[in-house]
Amino acid sequence: MKKIFIMAIFIFSTFSFASRTEVCPAITPVMISPKLDVKVSYDKKTKNYIYKYKLTNLFTAKASIRKFSIESLAPPVTINTGKGWKSYGYIVENREILWGHAYLPDQKDYTIQPGQNLDGFEIISKSPPGPVRSYADGDSELPIIKFDTEEAARNGDHETIACPGFYRDPDINGGQVVIITTGPSIPNRIEAKIRLKRIKEKKWKGSQSEDSDLEISPLDSGKIQLILFGDKDVDVSKINLASLEFGRGKAKPAKAEIISEFKDDSDDEIKEHIKKIKNSHLLLEFNLQDVDVKCDIDHALFLTGKIGPKDLFGAAKIKHVGCDKKTFSKEAKKINEDGDSH
Repeated sequence: MKKIFIMAIFIFSTFSFASRTEVCPAITPVMISPKLDVKVSYDKKTKNYIYKYKLTNLFTAKASIRKFSIESLAPPVTINTGKGWKSYGYIVENREILWGHAYLPDQKDYTIQPGQNLDGFEIISKSPPGPVRSYADGDSELPIIKFDTEEAARNGDHETIACPGFYRDPDINGGQVVIITTGPSIPNRIEAKIRLKRIKEKKWKGSQSEDSDLEISPLDSGKIQLILFGDKDVDVSKINLASLEFGRGKAKPAKAEIISEFKDDSDDEIKEHIKKIKNSHLLLEFNLQDVDVKCDIDHALFLTGKIGPKDLFGAAKIKHVGCDKKTFSKEAKKINEDGDSH
């Protein structure tokens, strides 16, 4: 055990390809705290929905925000942008509407600093509102890669995966901070309202929070409960349980049960909510290791699946955990074992 821990810390501090050493900066692109406020209106004449966004970088951030995007399966009618930023339009391969700060002749820094906000971001679309993912990336110094020889520098692997906050997931936008917002709805998608609850019997190793927005760490083990609330649009008896996937790791339920009441006396809010809604609900249980939460990146977790012929989509905010040596060394060890970045 001691040998594995030492190896993991070594991977965190320096990651060698040929004769290379990587020196990690103190501030990384994912040390941001994005918050999107949105106002939606409808134009009866044009039959368009207008989405107006204000992007805030909360005081808890250490890096400034330099770009963000909103999930979309189709291009909108019009895209507008905030001062000092520009629209990159609709990016087909990433299925997103993308904005980034502009490099203007006045040379001002238009990135959104911690504690600042910027409005003026606007989407005009034919699609009504629904829950969608939003991705954001911060601004920081790049890691310094040192090579022992000129030959190693010429042949070295320049992919940055040793430093927390700089690694990139093979999946689309996998290395950026992810949050939930409202945007042009995704066709064939039904929103499921979900709530997360930690299981008290297991002590989570990396988390402290007991609030409704759970703090979840890559170090946590044990299980987490997810309550999927039934309503007029979601008949839980029609959900394809085999299709359900939760979190970055696409975890499968370790347990699934249809319930009409919630017996846990430790959460009165959930009990009252279930009493008010005269429907059946779905109680799911997942192994936290399978959920595969990433430090600094995951500010929300998503549940996907099928309900009849339609897609099911639910989102829950979480309190992210910073990438200190202990948390990131675990991820770096996984990168080393798999031979690929996460």
